[in-house]
Formats: sequence, structure tokens, C-alpha cells
Amino acid sequence: MPKKSIDTIAKEVLNNKWGVGLHRKKKLEKAGYNYEKVQNRVNELYHAGSTEDKNISSNGVALIKSFEGFCRVACKALPTEKYYTIGFGHYGADVKENQTITKDEAVKLLVKDLAGFVAKVNKYNRKYGFTQNEFDALVSFCYNVGNIDGITKNGTRTKAQIADKFLAYAYSGGKYVQGLYNRRLKERALFNKKDK
Repeated sequence: MPKKSIDTIAKEVLNNKWGVGLHRKKKLEKAGYNYEKVQNRVNELYHAGSTEDKNISSNGVALIKSFEGFCRVACKALPTEKYYTIGFGHYGADVKENQTITKDEAVKLLVKDLAGFVAKVNKYNRKYGFTQNEFDALVSFCYNVGNIDGITKNGTRTKAQIADKFLAYAYSGGKYVQGLYNRRLKERALFNKKDK
């Protein structure tokens, strides 16, 4: 009886652990796996993109910086915000009124902040195998919203359904915000853009 899931075996095939061609077919069948099922999953993963952990690209970082803008002095983007924002969208209890930051400090803070959001998207990348553009779009979304649990419906939506849901996140405090709508349009366009 095969011990590993089709997904695990497909990933091993993509990492060249089962050989190629007829040799791979014989080896998989000898180990008790359905070659056709494995090969179909290999094809899906290959066309979807890698399921290994990804990182945001420089294009993704530039996109986030363009949305957030550089804020040298701590401010509140909306009066309803609980905390102040500084740099490129750094938000939290550690930011105090009238606090200042340099651009270099802001970039370092952004890189540090992004690590947590990259991890949140990678949690789902293991299921979806996001392309780089999809990944960048979702990290940008996650950086703004806080997670991608809702937009992916905890990993139960298809990629097409995820794309359709971007525009539902154009509200803050229950009110429509044009700036958020514009951001969601750009994130969705990047999500739908084929990688080169």
C-alpha cells in the first residue's frame, strides 16, 4: 500500500526523485502508485507554479511602496484607525504621534514587516502553487488586510474565485474607500497577469 499522498509524490517527481519517462512509470507502479493520477497532479503543479515557499519579488515590494507611499511623520490614514502609521505602511502600537523615520529606516522596517505576511501567503502556497505575480498580489493584499484567510475562504476557493473576491475588500470600518478599491483593482490585475 502506498504510504505517501499523490501530492507528495508529485512534488518528488518535480524534484527528479523518480526518474523520467518509462523508467518513472515503472518505478511508480512498482511502488504501488497510480501513474496516471501522479502524472496529472505533476502537470497541475507544474502549470500552477512551485509549491515551495516563495518570497515577494522586487516588483511586489515596489507595488506595496507605491500603494503605501512614504510617511516620514507618523499619521493616521483614516480617522477610524486605532494606531498611527509610519514609513511604508508600518502600523501598530509601537508607532507614536509625531514619531519620525528616514527612508532607509522605513525600507528596513518594511522588509522586516513583510516577512510575516510572506509567511501567511506561503501557508496557502503549499496548496495553490502560486505564480510569482499571484504571490506578489496576495502579499500586497495581506500587508493591507492582515491575512488572506477570507479571500481564499481558508483555502477552499479556486484561483478564479480568489481573483473575483479582491474588489469585496474596498471597505474600512464598513465604509467604501475609493483608494482601497483602486488598490484592489491593481492587485487583482497583477494576480491575473501571466508570469513572463
